[in-house]
Amino acid sequence: MIQEDDVLPRATELPFLSALHAKSDTTNPFGYKLACDIDLGLVMDNTKGNFNLIKDFAKELVGKFQVSDDGTRVGAITFGHGAHIRLLFSDLKGKENNLQNVKEQINRWREGSPVYDNKTSISEALRVAKDFLFRTSSGMRSGLVEQVLVLFTNGKQDMGQVASTLRRIQELQNKGIKIIIVGIQKPDPIELLKLAGGIENMHYLNSEGRITSIATKIFQSVCSKA
Repeated sequence: MIQEDDVLPRATELPFLSALHAKSDTTNPFGYKLACDIDLGLVMDNTKGNFNLIKDFAKELVGKFQVSDDGTRVGAITFGHGAHIRLLFSDLKGKENNLQNVKEQINRWREGSPVYDNKTSISEALRVAKDFLFRTSSGMRSGLVEQVLVLFTNGKQDMGQVASTLRRIQELQNKGIKIIIVGIQKPDPIELLKLAGGIENMHYLNSEGRITSIATKIFQSVCSKA
């Protein structure tokens, strides 16, 4: 049985750690870095019904990183039956590349049309991520920082897409990209496990009350010391 994610305090909530939060090479007593620099790609199911929950989570997760040209860069794709680039790693530059502006970008995105069969094009979203988002021409810093893709999905897709979806995941992993799956509301657990490749890479988001704990858990897994 999958256990509830443990609630870990944010660095900014611990007074004796707050002064260290800006140092990317500092670890706290929980064994993970207080800040780390990554290329963070958000691949978000924007079909009607769950998108506001996903956006709230995305903003919470992004808020745990120091967003800047030299810090963490954020990119995003939304998908339903198709996939659309919302933000490249290179879209925000200089002083414009900050947490507030990333959150404002996320706030602007609107949910798409309902998908009545509850099945989305995960494979197409991952293809767009590989071919257009995770590229040096799009601001990815290959070999300099870690690349992380967080996929928000219910895990449900047309049976004919399963093989291509798993192939896309393998292609992304072959590029050195860490993939984390966040299952939304009542996802298909078997399909979710196939996508994640292991329970350590999957999380369940079924309510606003779990946003902080899951975001913290993901931050911990990405920024844990070697």
